[in-house]
Amino acid sequence: MICYAALFFFLCALLFPDRMDEYSGFAEYFHSRQKWCYGLLGALFLADLLDTAIKAAEHFSAFGVGYPVRQGALAALAFVAMVVTDRRYHAAFAAVAIAAEIYWICEPVRRAGMIIPRPRLIHRCASVRSLVKGIS
Repeated sequence: MICYAALFFFLCALLFPDRMDEYSGFAEYFHSRQKWCYGLLGALFLADLLDTAIKAAEHFSAFGVGYPVRQGALAALAFVAMVVTDRRYHAAFAAVAIAAEIYWICEPVRRAGMIIPRPRLIHRCASVRSLVKGIS
């Protein structure tokens, strides 16, 4: 769907401008365009739903009930963020959206009974801890 790709392009162009000379920083720039940013993000969530539905009913249903609920909720929260100026709401929205994405990525792995591997650094730290424990 060309509109879906165009939404990504417009959102990226809006979030990463060539110049921000008129603004004191990115936060001021972002909040001056907050309606556009969150409006495009909400539209992107809904376009993803439409794009998935167009592919086939089996494809859409394979994602389960959680997929349209998550996409709809994130779209609604993004549309609310268009008009809310409280930065705490924006921070909470970002935290909820990131948590939803992490859950969406990890849930099929957990459901399949697979273990998510730990990063090497954590594995090495655990090995060093057990080695130190064995020495003392």
